Amino acid sequence: MPLDPADPHDLRPTEEAAIETAHLAMDGLTQEDSVTHVVEMLKKVDGVHEVHGENASGVVTVTFDARKTHVPALHDALLRGGYNPARTASN
Repeated sequence: MPLDPADPHDLRPTEEAAIETAHLAMDGLTQEDSVTHVVEMLKKVDGVHEVHGENASGVVTVTFDARKTHVPALHDALLRGGYNPARTASN
């Protein structure tokens, strides 16, 4: 099937999605309400399938369709929500 000029990135649905998982270390993810807020915020990003956050480690795990979003867009959503990426996860 030829490329659709209205879809230059060829984002047509396919049988096999480009599913990826990213583990994002976060500063300030210390309370359960912050985890809930981050999870709900990331679920609104187009292409995100699942989000799990853990305040003990400060890590958010995001499963997403790489044809629709990417890690920098996830970071941008977090920054807009007032959260900052951390260099490493706390233990």
